[in-house]
Amino acid sequence: QYFSTPVNDTNILENLKQSSDLPQNVHIELDAVRFTPETSTFFNELDAFPNRSTKVLDLWYKKKYASYPKNEEDPFKDNIY
Repeated sequence: QYFSTPVNDTNILENLKQSSDLPQNVHIELDAVRFTPETSTFFNELDAFPNRSTKVLDLWYKKKYASYPKNEEDPFKDNIY
């Protein structure tokens, strides 16, 4: 029974996005739109979390997304993250 179980190489969000059962008012973004210094003009310098840094803690996503400290008083600025 174990060896006859099908294996999918997609995650739950990818499966949901490909599903035809989604309502028309639900949209799934697989690639996140992140606030970075390069994209701050796109967001008119507005941020959902103005005093918090953008930290990536997951090892897998550290390759894809960078972390951005917001200010000099950030306690995590000197940490490697």
